[in-house]
Amino acid sequence: MNKKRKNVKFAYGAVLLTVVFLSLLFSRGNKGYNVILISIDTLRADHLGVYGYHRDTSPNIDALAKDSIVFENAISQASWTLPSHVSIFTSKYPPEIYPYNLSANMSDDYMASLARKEFVAHPNIATVLKGNGYSTVAFTSGGYVAGRLGFENGFDIYDDSYMQIKNPAPQITSRAIEWLEANRTNKFFLFLHYFDVHCPYEPLPEFQKFYLESQSRFNLSLRCAELDFSKLRFSNDEEAANSSDVNRIIGGYDDSITQVDYYLGEFIDKLKGYGIYDNTIIVILSDHGETLYNHTGSDYFSDDFPTGYAGHGFSLFNEVLRVPLIIKYPGSSHQIVQERVGIVDVLPTVLDILKMDAPFNFSGKSALNIERDRNLIAVSGRVKDFPYGGYAVFNDSHKMIFKERKDGTNATFLYDLGTDGNEVSNLGSVKPDISGKLKDWLFYTLNVMVQNVAVKGHEDAAGTRIVDMEDILQNLAQQGYFGA
Repeated sequence: MNKKRKNVKFAYGAVLLTVVFLSLLFSRGNKGYNVILISIDTLRADHLGVYGYHRDTSPNIDALAKDSIVFENAISQASWTLPSHVSIFTSKYPPEIYPYNLSANMSDDYMASLARKEFVAHPNIATVLKGNGYSTVAFTSGGYVAGRLGFENGFDIYDDSYMQIKNPAPQITSRAIEWLEANRTNKFFLFLHYFDVHCPYEPLPEFQKFYLESQSRFNLSLRCAELDFSKLRFSNDEEAANSSDVNRIIGGYDDSITQVDYYLGEFIDKLKGYGIYDNTIIVILSDHGETLYNHTGSDYFSDDFPTGYAGHGFSLFNEVLRVPLIIKYPGSSHQIVQERVGIVDVLPTVLDILKMDAPFNFSGKSALNIERDRNLIAVSGRVKDFPYGGYAVFNDSHKMIFKERKDGTNATFLYDLGTDGNEVSNLGSVKPDISGKLKDWLFYTLNVMVQNVAVKGHEDAAGTRIVDMEDILQNLAQQGYFGA
């Protein structure tokens, strides 16, 4: 009994100390802008007009981009929703949080328990802003950003009741506007998560345009039965998809983007009508993109999806990892940034705009101060639905993918994005020295993350084991590996 009382007293003291520390830390130079973070799940950058897409899918996002910094080469740190949003929220790489051991044969309840336990041990964007006096509220619609996974930590309101709605954009937008109408005079952080662009890409009838133009009789609503996103196949699994089927899939995907864009337009109009648009930071991004049979026939998919692949969690190609990142803040104007950044940089960027110091060392850095491409890491499985894991490393123009195959062997793929942006020619056997060095860099960095960064127990205060990844990368460069 005494031991239990002692543990409760210690936990209460640690929480109180953290709140006091954050309050003192954030008293310097706070700009007091509102912050709105909008995540459009499964949205590829190259299907938006602002990123050069040939269809008019995103007129409202494109209009916002005229007031914003547009990052042309933003990379997600994971190919599926849970770890990528953890990176957005915490500015940590996925292996730094779990470490990345959400494995196959793990029950959903156990995975949720593990994810929550590790996630809440780290400061995140909601806890940081709440510690500085912000009202914090979220309206979300995807299962892998459910509050029970830890995302509700730091929020006054975390409403994830929209997860069972097929096209949640109208309801989420309406609820967000309703909340704003009652709370717009408060300093707030609002997180919106839209799931409409995710499979099965079947938008509301009034938005079905490109979907209906296809001659295919293919019914998209059957393709994602029981949320089996990794096995999006056609009626005949022995044959690759024909062109009209693919066009119907892409049409539905594009129409779903238009649907979300329409409701974002309504939301932005309300911000302007309420007179808070100019005093608000707005971040629009995605957690990952989507493969729409882009690499059918690639050796990457040969042992798992020989007839082609549509989805995201399994793939580490850039149609999945390159995501939109658009940041509007008071005083910003249209600017295009070509240097590579990651979604791991979102939290430091927001704090930089707000003139706040970070409570602990983050693995990301402010995207407003990027002067050159950086090394970035992204992960795919292993997770419950995708048991064969992989990693991608970006360095200068090169990208290396290290993938575990079904039979337990490994495969390495190397691409020169400067000359081969579509990742067609695997240079792994042509440039083994580059592949080898990137692989060494990856394993060294992952080892440091797992051994020194991940919070493995919670007897210490949150953050005490977090180290500075910049120091790690500089040390690697001094040892002859690729620079940070």
